[in-house]
Amino acid sequence: MNIKVSEIPEEGLEVDFSKRLDSLHADARVHMTLKRISSDIFISGNVDTQVPLECGRCLDTFTQEMLIPIDLAFSADFSDEAGEFELTREDMTPGFKDDEINLDVLVDEQVLLNMPMRPLCSEDCKGLCLVCGNDLNKDDCDCSKENVDPRLQVLRKLLNKGEKE
Repeated sequence: MNIKVSEIPEEGLEVDFSKRLDSLHADARVHMTLKRISSDIFISGNVDTQVPLECGRCLDTFTQEMLIPIDLAFSADFSDEAGEFELTREDMTPGFKDDEINLDVLVDEQVLLNMPMRPLCSEDCKGLCLVCGNDLNKDDCDCSKENVDPRLQVLRKLLNKGEKE
């Protein structure tokens, strides 16, 4: 959805729309308020979506509800009178080209920036067994839980030898 900056009224512009997040295979509902003060544009609102994720511990797929607040500010004036800037406005503000703001690009950017780095299906997820790979949330396994560095196995033998005496 493109909005012409010059057409944003003084009292602001409210925008509601739905968007497909192709990279995440999810839909989003977006509510934004755009305000223009002189050459500055302020965007506030939120994005509401349900994103399919893979748990970082058990590798199970789950859906997470995300309500992402948006609070952005852009300057429409990138005049370079002194010759100090090499970047253009398009370089600095993705989705902002000429007199238009592409809200779809801004929504995609905000959703991706707010994705969890290591998603968890639940805080108490037990993950996978390090030995057999069994999902410990579904059932336990009989694998030995002792992780001994093989280089220290000789010391274990010495310790066990001392216990027998």
